[in-house]
Amino acid sequence: MYKFWKIFKHEYTRHVLRKRFIFALLSVPLWIVFSIGMGLVSVVLSTNRTPVGYVDPGQVIVASLPPEESSSMIEVKFQAYASESKARQALDAKKNQA
Repeated sequence: MYKFWKIFKHEYTRHVLRKRFIFALLSVPLWIVFSIGMGLVSVVLSTNRTPVGYVDPGQVIVASLPPEESSSMIEVKFQAYASESKARQALDAKKNQA
């Protein structure tokens, strides 16, 4: 049994201490971190952060809007307008996304 463990130790250290083994071992987690990072960057860069305009003559929507101190990573503001024409002008001027 002693010879088996001696051969095992020799073969293990011979393969594990090679540069290509260490590179292969570390490349998988680094590739996963890189992929997640690129996904997050693409989401952040493709997000439109201009506010969403709305017209609410009956003041019904105000109660259901999210609080201002939202902890979302990508936050969208809501902009109230007194009339539909003012909201349309802001939309045409690209001050609002919708």
